[in-house]
Amino acid sequence: MEIHVFAIGKSNDLVINQLIGRYEKRISRYQKLHYHTIDEAMSDRKTKKLFSKIMINAYIITLTEKGKRLNSLEFSKFLYSQSMMSYRRILFFIGGPYGLSSQFEQKSHYDLSLSAMTFTHQMCRVLLLEQIYRAHTIFNNHPYHHG
Repeated sequence: MEIHVFAIGKSNDLVINQLIGRYEKRISRYQKLHYHTIDEAMSDRKTKKLFSKIMINAYIITLTEKGKRLNSLEFSKFLYSQSMMSYRRILFFIGGPYGLSSQFEQKSHYDLSLSAMTFTHQMCRVLLLEQIYRAHTIFNNHPYHHG
């Protein structure tokens, strides 16, 4: 099982990029993770071509403010249950400043919200990766999650 995180738009924030790199490295101890940024100006045709193969046999999760809110333990159980299914990969999609296009929302199996609060799309990248890492530490009884 692989996890892919797709974030719309590039990040120019050095601190955000360092945190993303830190969590990518931590997650790689437990799970194969691929982090991708997608150009906001990419055409629909290019987007469809890019995802035509990767979306096959994949469980697609979109991050949206209207999605289901899970605490860290619930998210850990959810992630584990999806990894036990017959999907080859889990795909997370994080929108840009104006959210995700309808093509992603239509293909989504699950809508996830990180919080009732609003965060920048840049912060959502870090928060999602931290929660994926936390989910793995919960599964593996690592003391990172003290709950």
